[in-house]
Amino acid sequence: MRGNDYTVDKTFKHGAFFLVWTEQTNWIEAPVPATVKGYVDLQRFVKAQAQAAGIDTTKPFPFLLSGTPIEIKWHINVDRTEGKPITKESFFRSKQPFTTKNEPVDILGFYAEHHDGVFLPKYTPVIKEGSGMENAIHIHLVSRTSKAAGHIDDITFGEGMVLRLPKP
Repeated sequence: MRGNDYTVDKTFKHGAFFLVWTEQTNWIEAPVPATVKGYVDLQRFVKAQAQAAGIDTTKPFPFLLSGTPIEIKWHINVDRTEGKPITKESFFRSKQPFTTKNEPVDILGFYAEHHDGVFLPKYTPVIKEGSGMENAIHIHLVSRTSKAAGHIDDITFGEGMVLRLPKP
């Protein structure tokens, strides 16, 4: 963070406290229908499309999205722990929020029903604790037109989005 702005450093001179990756060469494409309005709809759509494609949804798998959403609420993590051990409160305080509107993006996601606390949060701003629903996706955006890149908290879909799932 630099004041209210951020910088993007594309070097490998950094560490990560967690890292998830995949190598995938063959993808199945599916247009995102108008019935998919936001984050929760996306989670359901990804699972349904994966099951229809023969992907075992009890195991983690990657997915991609591309297009121009109406709005994305996202954040980057900024250390605001003041050198103290991380708590739930300090973790949430360390999220610097941003919003993009009508910006072409590529989205990398992972679907995982049984990995909360491992590489995806159990709850998100749109899936509240006690709601009876648990989060099963972890999604990040990379803008095609600006330096925006970070974790997606909520998304409002527009027309023409495309989902890509790994070919089994």
